[in-house]
Amino acid sequence: MAMTRAQQTLMEEMKLHRHFGGSSWFSVATEILAAQEGILAGVVGATSVENEPALFVTDQRVILAKPRLSGAWKVSKEFAAADVAGAELTKRMLTNKVTVHSRFGDSLSLKTHDDGHGDRLVDVIRHLVAGGAPPR
Repeated sequence: MAMTRAQQTLMEEMKLHRHFGGSSWFSVATEILAAQEGILAGVVGATSVENEPALFVTDQRVILAKPRLSGAWKVSKEFAAADVAGAELTKRMLTNKVTVHSRFGDSLSLKTHDDGHGDRLVDVIRHLVAGGAPPR
């Protein structure tokens, strides 16, 4: 059975992160992504709980998702790609904060580990907002 684009791009993103791990991450591709939706960048939240939230930039939208206690994923907030106005990374001592802004004044944010993935995610969003082609 061939993998969907969502599954392929999730696997590629998981290889880049030490924070993506465990079997619950595999369900992201089927529970919150469309089969042909591709992940362009992702970052894991820096929380003190085992079920950490994650922020994904796909070719269709920006998604803030959280795993439930059962392991199933739930979209907490999302913006369509066309509605994203920009992103910023606020660097702190131990953690960073990624904030994504919509064209309608709304925003979503996530505290992240200081491991470079927040920088990459913000760079991808800025590139797309400026009219650039998706990196994958």
